[in-house]
Amino acid sequence: MFGFMWAILFSSGSFEPDSPVEINPLEAKVMARALNFVRGLEAKAGVVEIGVIYDPGNPSSEAAALQFQRIIDNGVVSKKGRLSAVLIAVDSLTAGLAKIAVAFVAPGLDSQCRTIVKGTAHHRVLTLTIDLDYVRDGCSVLGVRAQPGSGVEIYLNERTREAHGVEFDAAFKYMAKRVGGRK
Repeated sequence: MFGFMWAILFSSGSFEPDSPVEINPLEAKVMARALNFVRGLEAKAGVVEIGVIYDPGNPSSEAAALQFQRIIDNGVVSKKGRLSAVLIAVDSLTAGLAKIAVAFVAPGLDSQCRTIVKGTAHHRVLTLTIDLDYVRDGCSVLGVRAQPGSGVEIYLNERTREAHGVEFDAAFKYMAKRVGGRK
């Protein structure tokens, strides 16, 4: 129907800040496909830059950010355009967010959640993550988890989405487990 099928499942999705985090390439591909449903997202010169927000002082956060960047830059595509990942240190958030419309929030940033939300909402940036607790807590608009044998989980925080000014096609909203507001 949409070229792919998503199963919505429940999981804790929590991470310890210093534990190693593996990003499944399928998670990045699902995030890229989700961009197809974002209204008003336009590629600049055929490229959609995705900011990758991370904490350079947290080895796990930095490793996850670099892994996500490699996955994206190795050919993950969206109908919106070619994707390109740009690292943004959480302490340089304001300058980094000025030029992007989409950002991946790496695990290990729990203590910087307020700063991230304030900056990304101000710049109207769609935030994506693999940490489903970030979505439940309002730190990210959209969360994706893919686990072998368990399928794919997609969570959408409605309040955060509204605060960031992000609009999805109605078809996408029906595929995601919505939290934090209107159902």
